[in-house]
Amino acid sequence: PRVAFSDTLAATLANGDPRSKTLTEYLADLDRADLDRAFAFYQDRFSDFSDFTFVIVGAFEPDAIRPYVETYLASLPSTGRDEAPRTFDIAPPDGVIEKTVRAGVEPQAQVAIAFHGAIDADDNEDRVFLRATADVLSKMLREELREDLGGVYGVGVQPRIDRDTDRYQLRITFGADPERVEELVAAVFEQIAILKA
Repeated sequence: PRVAFSDTLAATLANGDPRSKTLTEYLADLDRADLDRAFAFYQDRFSDFSDFTFVIVGAFEPDAIRPYVETYLASLPSTGRDEAPRTFDIAPPDGVIEKTVRAGVEPQAQVAIAFHGAIDADDNEDRVFLRATADVLSKMLREELREDLGGVYGVGVQPRIDRDTDRYQLRITFGADPERVEELVAAVFEQIAILKA
C-alpha cells in the first residue's frame, strides 16, 4: 500500500513526465527497450572519460594512492569532450489535484499535501524563509493534529528547493484513521490560514 501511494504521489507531482516513471512503470515498459541502442549509449559514455570526476574515499595517504591513479585512471581514454548536464524542468501540475489510492486490507490512510511554486534558489533569504515557514507550520500542525485533535502520531512538513529549476515544494504528510481524513485535512488548511494571517 505504501508503494502504491508513493508511486501515485510521485507520478502526480511529476505531471506525467516520462523521466519520472516509477520502477514498476519502467519494468512494465521493459519489453519496449532497444538493447542495441542502450548498448551504443553505454559504449559512448564509457569510451571517453574527459569530463568524468572520480572521488576516491578511504583511509589512505594521497602519495600512496598516486601510482594507482596514474596507472588506472590516467590511462583511460579521453578525447577532450566537455559536456554540460541537461536539466529537465519537470513542473508539478497546476491547480488542486486530489487522488485516492486504495490498496491493502488494513483501515489506514496516508495523506500528502504538496504546495509548489517559483523561488530564487540562490537567494539566501528566500531559502531561510521557506525553512522557517516549514518549521513553524510543523509545530503548529503537531500541536493541532496530534495534541489537540489526537488524530495523528506525527506529521511531517518537508521543504525542498530544486536549484536547477528555481522551484520549491512544501510537502505535508501524515497517517491517520480513514474516517478522520477530511477532518484532519480541514484542520491543516485552518492552520495554514492562521499562519498566512
